[in-house]
Amino acid sequence: MRLPRIAAAQGQVDKEATWLPRIAPHLSVAVPEPVAIGEPALGYPYRWGVQRWIHGQPAEAMSDPNVFAKDLAGVVRELQAMPTTGAPPPRHRARPLAAYDEPTRQVIAAAGHLIDADAALAVWEDALAAPAYDGPDVWVQGDL
Repeated sequence: MRLPRIAAAQGQVDKEATWLPRIAPHLSVAVPEPVAIGEPALGYPYRWGVQRWIHGQPAEAMSDPNVFAKDLAGVVRELQAMPTTGAPPPRHRARPLAAYDEPTRQVIAAAGHLIDADAALAVWEDALAAPAYDGPDVWVQGDL
């Protein structure tokens, strides 16, 4: 189920209902199938969605992590090869890293008592220095 908790996420239900069926034929893995969209009611303020359950197992239960990583990379390649005609514009997750610079530095500093902040900052700065993607639009899976 998709139950948005904040106003900024409420469009996700309709986006999934529109795009999951269009994406599914292009991928070699199961894609959630939208089943229903519910309307705000009984104190819940947003539209909500239901997708068919896909049976599986958690990534950490995979018997061979190398095979799993190669399979996942294959799905990412399939996703990136799909046409993006009419796709929604990227928000939040598909922006250049520089857009996240200030908040990332704040989080690293705040977590300094939990992590090696200098090492984390060095990794972040290396990532910022990497060449930016300059190709055609592609689909991304934001949870990766």
